[in-house]
Amino acid sequence: MQTAEKAIGTVNRLYEARNTCRTLSRAMYQIDIEPFKRAVQAFADDKGVSVLSAATTMAKEIGDPVATLWIMAAAVEILEPEESGV
Repeated sequence: MQTAEKAIGTVNRLYEARNTCRTLSRAMYQIDIEPFKRAVQAFADDKGVSVLSAATTMAKEIGDPVATLWIMAAAVEILEPEESGV
């Protein structure tokens, strides 16, 4: 049960990252998130790892909290895109 709770907590934090970035960026969100999506996808493809693994590795390597927020939001967008304007 603890593993499921941890996974749910992780998913919630990922969605919170996306929601925070959407709030910060407002109408420019789709434009602002694109470079992060491209970087995360390219890293995942280059290393042959999952998008979440790539995002986690990138965030750890960069070590900047704001960049981490955008990287995690990008991972969510790649895995489960949200319609613009929603």
